[in-house]
Amino acid sequence: MSKPNTDSAEAQQAPACFGAPSCYASNSKICEGCVAYKQCGQEVTATLERIKSIVNVEDMLHKHNQALAKARNERKEKKAEQPKPNLEKPMRPIPKQVERTSKVEKIVYEIDERTETLIMALPVKARSFATQLCKTGLISQIKADIKTGGNPLEKTGPKWLSAALVKLINGGFDRAELRATFVEQLQWSNETAASHVSLAIKLFTMFDIAIEEDARIVANPTLLNDNDSK
Repeated sequence: MSKPNTDSAEAQQAPACFGAPSCYASNSKICEGCVAYKQCGQEVTATLERIKSIVNVEDMLHKHNQALAKARNERKEKKAEQPKPNLEKPMRPIPKQVERTSKVEKIVYEIDERTETLIMALPVKARSFATQLCKTGLISQIKADIKTGGNPLEKTGPKWLSAALVKLINGGFDRAELRATFVEQLQWSNETAASHVSLAIKLFTMFDIAIEEDARIVANPTLLNDNDSK
């Protein structure tokens, strides 16, 4: 856990609200006029990162990072960030998890027009499910993690799609293999398993997570190279 950076000249001249998430606003004229404006924004991020293991502030951190990115684009700053001092991390006891008293806002990701068109092509019962996967960021997370073998569905579910993703990560599958996996792991009937096989393949291929190759469903090669997934 890193310590606040209060050693710079700007930080020494900053008011008492320096680095406070509840005070800082990237679009505030008052904040912009402060000598420590830029470093304060960085310190707010560091503050939220420090406390997120104790209190769930993921929504605040998400909004803060979005605001910082927007402000940087608007200002078009070209000045490189000053290097942070190399501070040794002190040994501290593991903090006790406490419950946040304020409301935790869910992070909702916008669905672009292309994705909306793809979702509308799905069967009616599958549309809401696909929409939920997109709005919770799971589709993007799957595409980002597949190169390293990560499975973001392991904790969130659904179990059947998580099982299909494991098969995809481990080299792919054909319809019969995935149906047998559903029957064995989920104790489903062949009919129920078969319908979910079709849905899994549709989702994976529609969102460019997988491709069909020689009657097998395999991970999209473009997600396995060194370039960022789209």
